[in-house]
Amino acid sequence: MNSKLRVIVTGLIAQYPLGGVTWDYFQYVLGLAQLGHDVYYFEDTGQWPYNPRQDGLGKDCDFNVEYLAAVMSRYGLAERWA
Repeated sequence: MNSKLRVIVTGLIAQYPLGGVTWDYFQYVLGLAQLGHDVYYFEDTGQWPYNPRQDGLGKDCDFNVEYLAAVMSRYGLAERWA
């Protein structure tokens, strides 16, 4: 039996845009995609994100959205996140 699953992975990649946090969640997205599944990443914490450039939480989410977009694009998953 070789069936393709639709999988939604949630996490904190944009909330805490740091290498270790990114891979904590992204390993599942990437691994499942490489296995041939229909994978999407979804994130909505309802909290202001951490910005490492400002070393604190902030209301400006531009850096965080750009970070997540870059991570997803780098691995061919640019249209697979929300």
